[in-house]
Amino acid sequence: MAVENLRFTHDGFWIQKEGNTCRVGLSVETLKAFGDVSFVDLLDIGEINEGDPFLHVETSKAASELSSPLSGNIRKVNYKILEDAESLSVHDRNNNWIAVFENVVMGDVLNLKEKSLS
Repeated sequence: MAVENLRFTHDGFWIQKEGNTCRVGLSVETLKAFGDVSFVDLLDIGEINEGDPFLHVETSKAASELSSPLSGNIRKVNYKILEDAESLSVHDRNNNWIAVFENVVMGDVLNLKEKSLS
């Protein structure tokens, strides 16, 4: 079943447009590649540019610093994943999202691919 306004970046994020904001999380494929997540930290809160350091993830396989998939302002953070890193691995976009961005150039979001590989 397709989710309306859902897009995927080339570097493993999903982005769901919700009115004037965008909710961001990690795709199923990225989470599978990472393995068990043991630690998550947002590296920047507030105004951020696409490509800026955004998220630090430690897993059973490696530690990775991921760049922001969007430019805008981080309006809301899912503190649950910061307190319980394993919850990021749950394949439920209602619970494993990372942040909500506002003031995003929506044309950039709509140009992303619509379907995940799985």
